[in-house]
Amino acid sequence: MANYFVTYDLIGDNRDYTPVHEAIQQCGAWAHLEYSFFYVSSPMDLQTITQHIWNSMWSHDKLMVIDASNNNGDTRNIDPDQLEFMRAHWNQ
Repeated sequence: MANYFVTYDLIGDNRDYTPVHEAIQQCGAWAHLEYSFFYVSSPMDLQTITQHIWNSMWSHDKLMVIDASNNNGDTRNIDPDQLEFMRAHWNQ
C-alpha cells in the first residue's frame, strides 16, 4: 500500500465533480481533506492511480498525484515552470 495525495482543478463552469470523486474513491481507502484535495491509501502504483483518475477528467483539467510513500509524483497539465520550481526546492 502506498500513501497518495491527490489534488486537481476542473477547468470550466458548472462542472460535475462526481466522476472525479468516484474515480479517486475507487483507488483505495480515502479521505476528502479539502474541496479538491484527497488522501488515498492504495495498492495501485503511481502511474496507474494517476491515469485512472485522469480518465474521469477533461483534457484541459489539472491533476497532481503525490506518492508520499516513495517521495514521487505524477501530473497532468501542471505548468512546467511551476513543476521545475517545485523539483528544485523539494529536498532543500
